[in-house]
Amino acid sequence: MIIRLKEWISKPDHDGNGRLNAWMEDGEVNFPIPIETHNVFPEDVRMNETQDFELILECAGKPEVYEDEDAYNNAARHSMAPESVIPAGVFSVSGDADSEQSAYIILNGKVVKTYEDSAQFGFDEADILYTLSCLGNEYDAVLHSEFSDDVQMKEGNIVSCVYLVQGWPKQKDSGDE
Repeated sequence: MIIRLKEWISKPDHDGNGRLNAWMEDGEVNFPIPIETHNVFPEDVRMNETQDFELILECAGKPEVYEDEDAYNNAARHSMAPESVIPAGVFSVSGDADSEQSAYIILNGKVVKTYEDSAQFGFDEADILYTLSCLGNEYDAVLHSEFSDDVQMKEGNIVSCVYLVQGWPKQKDSGDE
C-alpha cells in the first residue's frame, strides 16, 4: 500500500509502538489514514515521501455484513456508499483541539477474498480473515473471535465496520533491489 507519511501522532516508544498520520496515495481517492505501529522506529520511515506499507485492519467491534451491494443499499440506515472510508481517528470526538488522534477508520467495502486457515497467518483458528476492496484498494482485515459470533462472511458481501489500522514499512525482498 503506497502511503505518504506526514508526521508522528505519537512518537514510538522503546518498543516502536507509536501512531503515524499518513495519506493514502493508492487507489482512486487520496485520504488521511492514521496508522498504529509496532516495532517501527523513526529511522524506518520517510516523512513527506511515499513509502510502501503493509496494513492490516482489525475489527474494533462486530461488523455489519450484507449479502451484496443491493442488500446494503436497501438497508435504510446507511448514509455512506458501499465503498467508503471515514478516517474517524483524525477527528476529535470531544471537540478538543488538543485531543490525540487515534488509528481508527470507518470503512465500507466488498469482500473479495476469505481465508480458510487463519492460524497459518499467525491468528487464532476462530478469527476470520478477509480482503476488502474499497475505492481502488484492497485491504487485509481480521475479525477476532470475540466479535465473530454468528458472523458469516463470503466473497461479494459488503462489510461495514470500525477498524483499527495497524501498519509497518514493507520489507524489500532480496530480489527487489
